[in-house]
Amino acid sequence: PGPVQGAPAPVDPAFERGKISICVSNLDMSVSEDNLWKFFNQAGRVFSVKAMPKKPGKPYKIAFVNFADHTPKVKCREMLATLQGSTPSWNHGVAIEVQEQEEREPREKKQTKRETPEEKEARLVELRKEFPWHQTPDPQALMERWRTRDSRENLKKGLTDEQR
Repeated sequence: PGPVQGAPAPVDPAFERGKISICVSNLDMSVSEDNLWKFFNQAGRVFSVKAMPKKPGKPYKIAFVNFADHTPKVKCREMLATLQGSTPSWNHGVAIEVQEQEEREPREKKQTKRETPEEKEARLVELRKEFPWHQTPDPQALMERWRTRDSRENLKKGLTDEQR
């Protein structure tokens, strides 16, 4: 049977395009994100570069390079294979390690459950028990106290409530 009408044509793996992410390790401390951006732009259009700070006890740092969507995957992987173990001048003669990161499924957004009025009241009761010194049964009274409190300016001037 031939291809199903209306179905997308199969993609030749040689022309497959998509997003690729790599981890670059063995980086000298002086290597900048700009160095990495220029270097890996040879393999495909770079979307982002993030160099991680050096961990204590480790002589080198690592970086993550993300290539843009629609990057030709085969060409990019071939170029990365040639860059693996290379010693770029900006890395002071130390061989870099290039490893493609596995493509992960996007994370599902957590569904947050809304609090019912009863649950809110129960939570507030517990908080009032835990923090008894901060009782505010009447929020309006608290707002009024804040509005009429002595300001620093009035205290500096030496004005009392009656003088204001």
